[in-house]
Amino acid sequence: MLTLNELRKLEMPGLETELKKAKMAQLGAEMSLRMKQSKETHLGRKQGKYVARILTVKNELQKEDKNAKNLSHTKN
Repeated sequence: MLTLNELRKLEMPGLETELKKAKMAQLGAEMSLRMKQSKETHLGRKQGKYVARILTVKNELQKEDKNAKNLSHTKN
């Protein structure tokens, strides 16, 4: 990137070229940020689904334990 003084010294075609370079750099940075955010969102969703699955299994095990205890109490 050029400094402000260097940009002031450039002629019109040079300014347009530098403007295009700056716009492309900005676009590249925005795309990179979007991809990173998308990846983080995707990983967050996967983690959320994994945690939900673990909680579901825990709940099922607790229900089975409760049912087993109830059956053992009714048999005694």
